[in-house]
Amino acid sequence: MTIKFDSFMVMLSAVLAASIVVERVLEILKNIMDHMTWTENKKILPDLKEVDKKIAKLETISKAAASDEAWDEKQPLNTILVEPATDPDDGSVFRTFVIQVMGFAIGIIVAHYFELGLFRALTNNSSLISPWSDFLLTGLLIGGGSGPIHTLIRFVTQRKEWAPAAAGAESKPETTKKTAAVSLLESPFALVQPGAVPVEDDLNIPYNGGVDREILQYVHKRAKNPSMIIYHHTAMNSKSTFEDVVRVIKSRTDSNGNHWLTGYHCVIMADGTINPFCRWDRYGNHATGHNKESLGISFNGNFETSPNVPFSNPDGRYGASRPTEAQLKAGARVTALWTFLYNIPVDYTNTIIPHSKVAPKSCPGSNFPYDEFKKWLEYYRKRWQHSPEMMERIEAFKLKPYLYV
Repeated sequence: MTIKFDSFMVMLSAVLAASIVVERVLEILKNIMDHMTWTENKKILPDLKEVDKKIAKLETISKAAASDEAWDEKQPLNTILVEPATDPDDGSVFRTFVIQVMGFAIGIIVAHYFELGLFRALTNNSSLISPWSDFLLTGLLIGGGSGPIHTLIRFVTQRKEWAPAAAGAESKPETTKKTAAVSLLESPFALVQPGAVPVEDDLNIPYNGGVDREILQYVHKRAKNPSMIIYHHTAMNSKSTFEDVVRVIKSRTDSNGNHWLTGYHCVIMADGTINPFCRWDRYGNHATGHNKESLGISFNGNFETSPNVPFSNPDGRYGASRPTEAQLKAGARVTALWTFLYNIPVDYTNTIIPHSKVAPKSCPGSNFPYDEFKKWLEYYRKRWQHSPEMMERIEAFKLKPYLYV
């Protein structure tokens, strides 16, 4: 199968332009739907005096529960709880679904109207795929937004650059290929090239204020934006869910019997799922004496393997005794994002530190791969710094609510 590179890139550029236009249309539609929802909700709002009374009561309860304590990370959780920890759906999931379906529909219409056939442009043999199938697939790609198309462009252009090296392998390229292979085996972090950001490096980090963001509106306020990052393990069974982590932490009470409101700012599960917990513009309960100046990120699991430490995990009774690669990479991505959002310098002595450095604890555990976590963090920072697109997306991320004091 012969690939027509130039004609394919021309078509791919046209598809990218169409996807950007569709994205803007969908943004307008989303704003209209959000406005309609807000207007509808406004009609059923209770009397403002009653709202003020409820807010005052909630503020009193919340202030009583605010503290500078830290989760003790000595929870031997073997029973997996199943309780919802996230906010109830306010219809946003359905609206998002509708918007995405509309995006696909608009993409297919645009592809057919302007005769954008991306897959037929790949080869000289147009009989491999019918026009309608091509319009359908291209339309779905357009409706999915510009992100996947940017990834495809990077992939295709990189393959184009590597092709000559593969074709001329008769002379010196053998040595070059061998050197590159050895380099990759020695350090998977060494191949950092400007502008090349693979799909797993994407800023696909969900954040809309975390759990109970409305309650935290009145309490746990910071005096200034965070200046350090402290990383932990939950010390819970690695098979437990994010809902388990939230429920166990929030079930704790202070000396007055008030339940805790929050804990870590982000919890990373074994499969690499990123779960914001505490609002990032509020302080959490994760490091006594340092809560108000820090962000806390925790890797779900128990990575302490010394039998001399209470509630440790030397025999795997609490699941995996080491974080997965997906978990480390996701945690490094969140940490890297925080360094850009809050201008936190990468200093493993003062600003990005394990919990054990500020408390007499083994957290995040003696089996935690500190060096590997640091390498992934530096890897993502370098990749993003050398990609104008990623830096633009970080600037766009800064516009999200619940980020800054």
